[in-house]
Formats: sequence, structure tokens, C-alpha cells
Amino acid sequence: MTIRLTLLILLILPVNLVGQTYLRSDINNLWIPVSSSRTEANDLGNWLGYNYGLYNLVHGEGSTNFPSIYGHALTMYSSSNGRGWQLDHSAGTDDYYLRHFNLDNSFYGSWRQLVLKEDNGNIALSSGGNFLFNRGFGVNGSYFSVGETISGAYTVIGNNAIVSPTENKILYKNTGPDGASALAMGYHYGLKYFVASNQVTKTAGTEFVTPSSPSSNSSLAFHIGLDMNVSIPNGELYVGNNALINGNLEAKKVKVTATPGSVPDYVFQPNYKLQTLNELEAFIKENSHLPNIPNAKEIETNGQNLGDMQLKLLEKIEELTLYLIEENKENSNLKKQITTVRGENKELRRKNSKLENQMTELVKRIENLEKKKNEN
Repeated sequence: MTIRLTLLILLILPVNLVGQTYLRSDINNLWIPVSSSRTEANDLGNWLGYNYGLYNLVHGEGSTNFPSIYGHALTMYSSSNGRGWQLDHSAGTDDYYLRHFNLDNSFYGSWRQLVLKEDNGNIALSSGGNFLFNRGFGVNGSYFSVGETISGAYTVIGNNAIVSPTENKILYKNTGPDGASALAMGYHYGLKYFVASNQVTKTAGTEFVTPSSPSSNSSLAFHIGLDMNVSIPNGELYVGNNALINGNLEAKKVKVTATPGSVPDYVFQPNYKLQTLNELEAFIKENSHLPNIPNAKEIETNGQNLGDMQLKLLEKIEELTLYLIEENKENSNLKKQITTVRGENKELRRKNSKLENQMTELVKRIENLEKKKNEN
């Protein structure tokens, strides 16, 4: 049927002569007068050799329920069952519309806009519309869509999500518990990726997110701004291999995991050989860095592993703790010795004082004896 309709459109050209509408056949260059009569349309269809007739060809006001009140309508139908289609053009625009019908029961389908390739090769879709992927007959609902918000502020790639035809919003496509996601690319805010979980039932046509509204940030998985900054406000960033950052990394918390056995609690084991301070001093004088710590040239050349360096520094902190514990023991012993010496000194001072008193008393006695001797 498609081939026949296509050929028929190519074979006929309309013209108005003295108020009458005609069609010219490219087969024999004959001009055929056409009216809205179904019989004449059947005659035209039989004359062209197909079991299809031209029902009407209208110049001026469009067909019933056509999106614009001015346009052109071309109607084709089958003379055997009254089924056919209408092609209409909205005057002053490049918009074409198609609908199907059945003359026998006066059924007319909805007008559907055709998506056409422009002269520059682009395929245009009006703002507020969506390209939808149909998975086939018997499949409930379609999920994939590509659309643009009504203002053109966002281009949206959605799954179970479509753009609103009247507002700068993204709506749910289907009703049910299925999740939804939408990648919104905009000239004001950059790229935003929104997600909705499958734990809550959604209703088709209700709001999923408004990309420019802060109230939608709870559904925002990540955002790449026009300043090239990336934010992940509600989740975690997982990098399976290497992440290269040519700049500064600022964070409130950084968590580095360690392999079993790498944490230097072994320093506190009884069999750990801790260098003496004299040995440590000799190593530093010779190498100008601490043992088991890379030197400046190694770090400048190869960089440093943050996790490994933290563990090495922890090792030095634990060794320093042992040095301090040992130093504290020595200080405690010295304090005890000092206390003992002070006690001994105090006893000596007491004894010295007693001796001094005895010496003073002895001197007085000697002086008294000499005085008595001189008196005699």
C-alpha cells in the first residue's frame, strides 16, 4: 500500500483553472477535473489503474480538527473498505501532518506531525516534543525518548521520562513502579543527570523534575556546569581504575583503604627491632631522611602514594611513641633518684645542723674553761 500511495502522489499535480480543481497525470499529461464527489474520486482512481481514489483536494481552509485553520489537505482512501489517510500542510510553515480514517464508520484518527529532513540535512522537532522509541506491537509502553523543553533551554535524553509540551519540565512517561532517568543538556546550567528509584509508583504525565529548580536537586545524580566543575550532591563517585586530576582536590573527608598487614601496628610487637637514637642519628646524617621514607628526589620524580605515605608516617609516629615511652621511663628513674638524693641531702643537712650546734656548745665550754683558768 505504501508503494502505491507514494507513486500516486508523484504522478499527480494540482492546478486551479477557472475555479475548478484539476489533477494532471504524468502518464499521459491529461488534466482531470476533481470534485469532492466520492464517485468521481473512484473514477480517478480506476483511471490511474489503482484500487485507490482521491476523496478531496482542498486549497484553503484545512480539514476537520487540523492543527492550523489554514492549510492544504490531500485525502486518499481504499474504494473497497473506505479506509485511508489524509496529508495536510500548515500554511506559512514547514509543518506537515498525517492522520488515518475510516469513511464507513466516520472514524478519524489524531493528526500526527511528520518529521522531515531539512535542506541542510537536519531533522527538526518542535520544542516541547519528544522522539519516542516504539518497541513493537504488544509491548506495554515505550521508555526511550529524545526531546527539547518548550523554551529550548534543555535537550533531554530520557528513559521513562519525556519533556513537557507546555512547561520547562520533565515528566514521567509511564505509570507504574519503574524507575526513571533523564540526561538534561542546557545552555544555562550545563549537563544534569536525574534519577528516580523504582520504590515509588509514578503516574504518567506528572512531574519528574524541573531541571533549573533547586527543588529537583534531591534527584540530581551529577552535574557538569558550564564552568567545567563536576558535582555529585547525593551519591558516591566510584572509579574502578585510575583517576587523573590536573589540579587541586578539595574534600571534607578522604578515605584510603589498606591491604591486610600493611598497617604498622607491628611496631608495637615485642620482636620489633627499634633503632636506638644513636643509630637513628647516624642514618639521618648519612641519608638526610628518615628510614623507610622515600627521599626528596624519589618523591619529586615519581610522586607519592597517599595511602602508602600515610602508613609510613604512622610507622614513624609509632616509633616516636616508643622513643617517648622509653624516654619517659628514664625520666621516671631519674626523678626517683633525684627524690632519693634530695632525701639524703635533707638528712645530711639535719646532721650538719646538729653537728654545728654541738660544735657551738663545745666552743662555749672551751671558752668558759679558759676564762676560769685565767681568773685563778
